[in-house]
This record gives sequence, C-alpha cells and structure tokens, in this order.
Amino acid sequence: IHWHLFNVQVINRVAWDNIILPPDPNELGWKETVRVNPLEDIIVAMRPVAPDLPFELPNSVRPIDPTMPLGAVLSGGPGGYFDPQGNPVTVTNELVNYGWEYVLHCHLLGHEEMDMMHSMPFLLAPRPPSGLQAADGPGGVLLTWTDNSVAETSYVVEWAADAGGPWSLLAELPAGSVAYTDTEPFTGTRYYRVLARNSVGYVAPFPVMTADSSPSNVVSVTRP
Repeated sequence: IHWHLFNVQVINRVAWDNIILPPDPNELGWKETVRVNPLEDIIVAMRPVAPDLPFELPNSVRPIDPTMPLGAVLSGGPGGYFDPQGNPVTVTNELVNYGWEYVLHCHLLGHEEMDMMHSMPFLLAPRPPSGLQAADGPGGVLLTWTDNSVAETSYVVEWAADAGGPWSLLAELPAGSVAYTDTEPFTGTRYYRVLARNSVGYVAPFPVMTADSSPSNVVSVTRP
C-alpha cells in the first residue's frame, strides 16, 4: 500500500488467528510504502506532510460520490452507512470539503478497482486576513479587511473589552467576506479581530474538524 504525502510507520500486524506480529527489522522507521500480507490486518501510524509552497492551495470540495447527482441517497457498503456510534443513518450525496485530499492505494490495478484506493482528508489552517480597519458611524461599527486565503470556509469576527482578550464570538460569515457591521450598543472601548476558518468533513453526526488562522491585527473603537 502506498501513501501519497504521508510518512507511515508499521506498528504491528494481526493475523486472522489473532497472533500479533511485530514489524520486521527492515520495516522500522518512517516510509511511504508498506507491505500488506494476505490474511493479516496491518496497524500503521500515519504522519501527513504539508509541502512548503510559495502559494496557497484551495480545498478539495466535491460530491461524496462524483458519479451520482447531488441529493441522491447513497447506498454505501454492505448494510448501508452507520454513524460513529454504530447506528444506521441515511447519507445523501452532498458537496463536502475534504481539505487537502491525500491518497492511499494498492499498486495492483485490480485491487484499486475493489475499493483499495481511498482519500485521506488533511486539514490545514487558511492564511489570515490582514488590514483590518474599523469606522464608527450611525449604523454601527463597520469592520473591513483583506481576504488573503483561497481555502477558508468562513470568517470569524471576535470582540473583547481588552486588547489581550478574552475574545468573544461576534459573527461567523461566509467565505470571501471582507466586511461586517457591529450594530450592538456599547460604551467604552471595544476591540476587534478577524480570523479565517477552514472546516473539513461531512455534517453531523459525522466528525467535522476545524482549523483557524492566526488572527488579524487588532483595532478598537471608543464611545463615551
């Protein structure tokens, strides 16, 4: 089995008679390809590697089953789909954010066609916004910033009574947002910052992982 952009380490093998076999001497350490024997389960540790690139890559957003129309009920494997607690659930074909979609597969073509090629979602934090500005007016505090990312799924606007926090959620906005107006009344000084957020995974009850960028610069507005 070959993992793309993963380092993999063999932990052990478990035969079908439940005998546990440690890795062979030539299997110690991190690698990208691992031998899988017939009638054995292989236990591995996987460590994804993010390439150091001068640009940002977008998320892989696609239907769960690209061969089926959106909204179609998917049959899944034998017995259908089950949630993490083992309960049967209905899964419809939706657009899902897979983050950076890495691949693992067998090098035998016949095996790849028999469900031995799979993707591995890899979550990275998006690039942070910059140039946050605040302008107080009769309609509220207008916040504007620069969108620097192609991989965010939302923007999070936070406020605090002190420049060092603690910070409270003010709003979560769609991807690509570059402005928000705070209409809440307040007196004194209110501090603001914005973060880019990337959420990877299907809807509940399935796991969804989230990673936030580092925050933008902090701005403040003072009212008597």
